[in-house]
Amino acid sequence: MRQMTWATHRELILDPPPLLDLPRPRGLIRSVPEDFQVEEIPAYAPDGGEGHLFLELTKRGWNTDSALQEVARQLGLPRGEIGAAGQKDRHALTRQWISLPASAANTLASFAHEDLQLGPPHAHSHKLRRGHLRGNRFRLTLRGLDCPAGEALERVRLAADRLQTQGGMGHLFGPQRFGYGGHNVDIGLRILGQPRRIRPGDLALSALQSALFNLVWELRRQRDLLDTVLEGDILQKSATGGLFFSSDPVVDQQRLEAGELRLTGPIFGADRLVPPPGTAAALLEDEALAAFGTARQQWVGLGKKAPGTRRALRTQATELELEVEGGNLVLAFTLEAGAFATRLLSELLRWEEAARDAGGQESGQGGVA
Repeated sequence: MRQMTWATHRELILDPPPLLDLPRPRGLIRSVPEDFQVEEIPAYAPDGGEGHLFLELTKRGWNTDSALQEVARQLGLPRGEIGAAGQKDRHALTRQWISLPASAANTLASFAHEDLQLGPPHAHSHKLRRGHLRGNRFRLTLRGLDCPAGEALERVRLAADRLQTQGGMGHLFGPQRFGYGGHNVDIGLRILGQPRRIRPGDLALSALQSALFNLVWELRRQRDLLDTVLEGDILQKSATGGLFFSSDPVVDQQRLEAGELRLTGPIFGADRLVPPPGTAAALLEDEALAAFGTARQQWVGLGKKAPGTRRALRTQATELELEVEGGNLVLAFTLEAGAFATRLLSELLRWEEAARDAGGQESGQGGVA
């Protein structure tokens, strides 16, 4: 393959092919919102302190931002006073935790909406912030299968077992993150050279960061390096999440294979935790930056506008359950925060969406994890 650049390999960067080379059944998701159910797993329980209220928001056919705007409107609150840990799809039935100022307790009983429900409030001492979640539990129903449901179940089970044996799926960002045809990435590239225009949490810059991560992942996949420790790689301790540089790839490779460590890729930003210059890991990441016509220096100094972080190259679905229901295939599973359910589907099935919304959001995407 010729050298990859954003201009020549947009589709491959935005939606890398599955890791598995197995026959996959085809099915349709999101025929109705109930076919895509998500329950957020909070990072912690309410502490009973003063100042805020934690409660569950159940929504059907609404994305998170629109739902929170409606909550704010009905309760007479500024939108900025409502906290949420993650973004959830519009074309889905989802449950997630939100926070309200304690003063909202007096107006909660007045909230009413056909597609939005608020659960009982629990006292807590601080506002819920983005990323304050442990993961998401999914229940997905696939209809219109191109083979008998029992056969589809066995194919998916085989693929899931193979994926687990190989160390999990790619911890990639889904194409819905990038806007139609990667439009958000193009905007991110334009504003990267104009730091004054960048605002913290800018979606276009986040799309560019995500595309760069996907490219680093794809370069490693093509070179059979997804499970190989390179000099300078930044590794994550599985037990604690702590990060460190690899100075002895041979020893760290053994720990990786034992499940003690995870390889990570870059969410480029101002963070100084980068592979040492000249190491194999640094050269590979620099290659990805050059493919977009950017360099590390452009990210330095962005500070809170784009702090940067690291993201594991692989992630495992846990608590996987498969069943046939009325001729349809149902998958239930749990993913860590920031993982895309549709990436798992892409490894197990050939799927199509019945309801496509360019403005929709992927359940569990979590932004920069």
